[in-house]
Amino acid sequence: MTDAEEKQGEIPKEKQSWFMTLAKVTFFFTAFLLVIFTVMANMGGSSDTLKSAIEEYMAGSTGYEVEVETLNKMTFFPSISIDIERVRMFEPGTDFAPVVTIGRLYGALGFRSVAFSAGEIKAFDLDELHAQPGVLNSQAVFIENIGIVGAEDSEKALLQGRGKLGVHDVSFQVEMEIAGDAYKFGPDRPFELTVGDLNAQGYLADRRGRILLQDLKIGMPDTVISGKLDFIRKGKDKLRVGGDVRFGVSGNGKPDLLIERVEGKRLITGAIEASVANIEDIKGEKSILAAYKKFRNIFGYESSEEKTGRALDLDIELTTESGCIHLTSKNIDVIIDQLSEVTKIPSAQQVERYPCSGP
Repeated sequence: MTDAEEKQGEIPKEKQSWFMTLAKVTFFFTAFLLVIFTVMANMGGSSDTLKSAIEEYMAGSTGYEVEVETLNKMTFFPSISIDIERVRMFEPGTDFAPVVTIGRLYGALGFRSVAFSAGEIKAFDLDELHAQPGVLNSQAVFIENIGIVGAEDSEKALLQGRGKLGVHDVSFQVEMEIAGDAYKFGPDRPFELTVGDLNAQGYLADRRGRILLQDLKIGMPDTVISGKLDFIRKGKDKLRVGGDVRFGVSGNGKPDLLIERVEGKRLITGAIEASVANIEDIKGEKSILAAYKKFRNIFGYESSEEKTGRALDLDIELTTESGCIHLTSKNIDVIIDQLSEVTKIPSAQQVERYPCSGP
């Protein structure tokens, strides 16, 4: 080989320096990651310090004082997981009986899912949650189990749950996708919910901050309400609700509402355009009023309770072929009680008594 050929095959010193620097950086970065992952893999356990940290986190998330009797294990790598038993939640500053108890909670997220916000769940299992009336609902809530069930020979799995709401049996399932050894919610999520003889089913479609509730059917048990709803987040505490909903035999409603948190309450403002060609769509056996009464019976709401101290404030204009009325938290119960007697929606007396603001 000639001197010229040898020189041609040599790597310039500038490139040699660059390659050596890259190799050193890669080596030390890899070594650093190995050290970090090794430390994280050995950080978990069941120490009192970790248990206290879990209690503080749950207290900050729920607003209750939290006691965890048993921390079986907590890990940080390769999965971030928690396994706790006999959890009790108390009203702050009281020595009363716990308002919520949990038999066992186990959950695991892959480290990659947390690091890259992949939304993948490796495991979730919740057993025997008891909530006193007024905590999760006006009635007592019992969750026997919520967990992920992987379907063999399929790319789908189910998040399933069962329990009781008061005296009514409850069950639900939401479809998930299988991603390797983990699970995640896909962009389109079929769901089913049954509470007593009230049932609901449809699809939840996630479109980057916009949730579409499609092919919705609510029955008792026959379908009474169907259609679609559109939820768009408008900020930290604001949610826009639109859609096209059918009720009864021929009734139709199109909401355009804004739900926001104001001074600790939920304020619902906006308008609803409704078409009521047949009064039976309002007060018949398969009407919107029948569905409301069924909902009120199951979820424990009574029209006479806490009229001035509700967690919801209403400011809605309801428009139909018969006119427009202004719905508020103060008049909504009266208007609902009048539905079984009116011959059209709204009645002339309601239009006069609760007028809309106009154009």
